[in-house]
Amino acid sequence: MTKTVFCTATLTLCLAFSATCSAASQQADTATKPSAADSPSTPAPDKDGVYRVRGAVTPPKLIYSVEPKIAKKDRKYFKSGTTLVQITVDAEGQVKNAHVIKSSLETMKSKNNDAAAIIDQSSLDAVNQYRFTPSKLDGKPVPVIVNIEINFRLF
Repeated sequence: MTKTVFCTATLTLCLAFSATCSAASQQADTATKPSAADSPSTPAPDKDGVYRVRGAVTPPKLIYSVEPKIAKKDRKYFKSGTTLVQITVDAEGQVKNAHVIKSSLETMKSKNNDAAAIIDQSSLDAVNQYRFTPSKLDGKPVPVIVNIEINFRLF
């Protein structure tokens, strides 16, 4: 019997926008754009010049994704897990500053540090390859923060 890894990625853009995608299909669903009514004034970037998706800041659109890879020899260590990765999508649609903000160790039934490290690193490796059309503010591309939840299920 061959075991396969099923993986889905959920993009959560700063709570103002959500889209779900299948990492295998390399597409994201379209969601409603935030309206100007969401924010009475033009959003300001954080100290690093990065915006949140809200008000006039449009969400980035996923245009390329890859499924995280788990080596066959490592699949025996886990049945499922979820990793939450935070990234910055820059003004060119490239992923920057990817880091785990919630480890799969927190969601595993049997706590296995080795399996969590494998899942978390696989998630980072995959997300670093994602490409987006950039977010925009007043028609100009801007960098934004994005959270991506990677769900692993071994069947």
